This record gives sequence, structure tokens and C-alpha cells, in this order.
Amino acid sequence: MSHKVFAEILATKFREVQSCTDEDGSVASGGPSLSTTLKSLAIPIGAEWLSLTPRNFADGAGTMRFALAPRLTIIVTTDGLATGAQIGKSEPTDIATRPTQDISDEMQDGDQEDFAIDSIDTIANLDSIYIGGPLPFRGATVDIGTGANATGSRVLTVKYWDGGAWTSASATDNTKSGTASMAIDGTVTWAVPAKWTKETLLTIGDTSIEETWSRTKLYWTRWEWNGALDSDTDVRQIKALSRSTNYAELLEGQALELSINPQDVATLEVLTNAGTGNVIANAGVLGSNIVGKPLKKFRVI
Repeated sequence: MSHKVFAEILATKFREVQSCTDEDGSVASGGPSLSTTLKSLAIPIGAEWLSLTPRNFADGAGTMRFALAPRLTIIVTTDGLATGAQIGKSEPTDIATRPTQDISDEMQDGDQEDFAIDSIDTIANLDSIYIGGPLPFRGATVDIGTGANATGSRVLTVKYWDGGAWTSASATDNTKSGTASMAIDGTVTWAVPAKWTKETLLTIGDTSIEETWSRTKLYWTRWEWNGALDSDTDVRQIKALSRSTNYAELLEGQALELSINPQDVATLEVLTNAGTGNVIANAGVLGSNIVGKPLKKFRVI
């Protein structure tokens, strides 16, 4: 018996579309350049759809390698999380503005605006940066802003929650210049711990503040320095690195479209297996026909 199958392709309804910016915040026709050096591209905040097309391969490039990296929750504090984070639509710009601030969007929006972490001090003085993700992650790319830390003998220790205590992840800090951490652009990486435990900061006991960031179960890290950083230290971006380097691959011209959850995914890791190329990376916010449901759009801060 033969069967006839009828299929209909329905066009996706978009409310907004735009391209992913390059690492330096620029947008160039033809897409960001690729090489065997990893790039972390910020996916526009709020995107629910992503389209990737590798192109312009040269010098022996055979595939584009890529991964999706989780959206991070990033909380900077100078009072040990004793006060609520900055709430509202205003863009956070300075650690001195408020003792505890949620800088998650500012650190993952792909722009070139600075957030000042001037003179951030030790955990004993209640200063640190908490960074958590919905999935384990192997580190982060850190883009330093206008002011780079120039104070030497400053060591970054990244700790993870193992279910009972904060334990050193034995991180490799590639933001160091000489003995000064947070001095140059670079990665901070570690081997993903087997005992890393997903938990809330409330349950961990590091805060009693009841806010979304403190109530959400995440794989938390706590970034601590052994002394105060320079009085002019700025950070532009902190973007997650996927837990695995077992990258997916696309051939030149092979297009891929996929839906993503903007609460879970924020960054696209891309590189070539050899040689050079480009990638056209477009993102979209889907429309809705649900009556009474607020219209969605990219978040711009």
C-alpha cells in the first residue's frame, strides 16, 4: 500500500531580527571573521531563534566548529550579598553605585561599554563576583575595558560549590599580565568539577536576600582576589565557555537554524578546524498570536 504525505512549510513569525556582533562589538557585512582561535560571540539578549551560515573558507578550512554556551547570572558585591541587587532598566556602570549589583546583561550584551570594578577587594572584606549558570561551564572569556588592573601580586581564585563548601576550581587565569590579574583580555578556565552542585545562594547560605538571582538554582562560582585591584579597573564582557570542547561542526555554506531559550543560552563559540572564514550569525525574537500576551523584543540596556 502506498501512502501520500502532504507537508506544508509555515514561515516563522518574527518580531525582530538582527545579527550577532563580533567580539569587539562591531557588526560587519558578511559576518564575523573566523580562524582557529576561539571567538565568543554575544547572542542578542532575548533571542529565541538563531541562524548560522559558515562562508568564505580559505587556507585549508574544512569546517566551522561551534557550541552554545549558557547564559550567566553575574552578581558583583562589596558587602557580601547583604543588600539587594540593582533593580530596574538603568544600566549598571560602577561597583561604587550600589553594594550588590546584577550585571548579567551588561556583561553579555556584546557592547563595548565598561563596568568599573575599581578597587574590588578580598572576600574577607566582603568583595567578590558570583557567576552561575544553568549548566556547568568550563570557564569564561573576560574582556577588560578602558582601565586595566596594574597592581601586581593579585591572584584570582575561582571557587565552586561542591554541595557542602566552596572549593577551589584550580582555575587558569589568562587575564594576567605578569603578576596582575584582570590586566588583559583572556579566558579564565578550569576542568569541570565532578562534584559541582546546582544550588541557590540562599540555600548555600551566602545571602539572605530574597531576589530572583538568589532563589535560582545554578552552578555557582565565586571569584575572589587576594588583594584590592587597581583603583581604575574596568570589565566589558564576561561570557561563558561551554562545558565541552567536543564542538558541533558545519561545512561551508551549510546553514543551520535552531530555537534557543534566552534564559539558558547567551553566547556562541565559533572557530575553524584550520584556516580562516566567516560566519553569518542572525538572531530573532519570535512574534506571538496569543491575545493579551506582551509583545517580545530584544532587550537593550
